[in-house]
Amino acid sequence: MSRNTFEDVMCYTHFANNQKPKVEDCFWKVGLLFNHMNMAAEKCVEKSEYVSVDESMVKYFGHHPLK
Repeated sequence: MSRNTFEDVMCYTHFANNQKPKVEDCFWKVGLLFNHMNMAAEKCVEKSEYVSVDESMVKYFGHHPLK
């Protein structure tokens, strides 16, 4: 995707009403998106007492800047 296309998409993508900002909430623009994603994750993820994901659990074969 070109930079201009990305800027056009981002210009018209809104998750909240920009006319009424909530100054006390720093994530007010994406709050509805976060809530929707959390509800979708609750439906898909099996609930257990302990859930953990560590970077050592996932194999990574890409370039690493320290190597």
